[in-house]
Amino acid sequence: MKRMETSMEKRLDGLKQDFLTVSARVKTLENQSSDFNKKLSDCEISCQGVSNLFDQLGIDYRIEFGNVHRSRTKGDNRRAPIVARLLYHRNLEYVLGNATRLKGKPYGIREQFPHEIDQKRKDLYPVLKQAKQQNRQASLVRDRLYIDNQLYIPDTVLENSRTELTGSSSTNHDTSPKGSYSSDTPPSKRQRHGPSPRPPHANAPPNSSR
Repeated sequence: MKRMETSMEKRLDGLKQDFLTVSARVKTLENQSSDFNKKLSDCEISCQGVSNLFDQLGIDYRIEFGNVHRSRTKGDNRRAPIVARLLYHRNLEYVLGNATRLKGKPYGIREQFPHEIDQKRKDLYPVLKQAKQQNRQASLVRDRLYIDNQLYIPDTVLENSRTELTGSSSTNHDTSPKGSYSSDTPPSKRQRHGPSPRPPHANAPPNSSR
């Protein structure tokens, strides 16, 4: 009799453990389903947001995307920005060219770069702004700044070393961008092999759905 009771207790303990295991798996599946529904909703909102943005940019032809999603990091307005990957570089250039139409609005559009390049661009922005204020031809290509068709090379390290050697700093009233210049010229727009969609001014079908 005692053996039977012991056997029943062991079976009951096993059933309880199986029940707890199944309950944990069900809870995990419910959480995964909830996360999936949230991501699906975010995707729909993101796609609609990109569509509305393109309407404001005056883009009325089909543009193909690799993917559209919200970034994991929040922007300056505490909202996660929408990241859209375009399949064709020509379309990217066209979209960025129309981005000036969003001037004055609380949102904008820009090309995404790796963190290292983003940091270099931030360091070069003041020099770019100063050069344009002096009516000089200046353009920022990824992490390289070209002024008057010459590559600008910051000489911050050289200036710091000079200050350490002299032990004093002198006041310089020259407001021109400080740095060295290379004979390198801005790279031409890269050529793509094979067909790719063209902007509306290149005989693309207007008013097609996105």
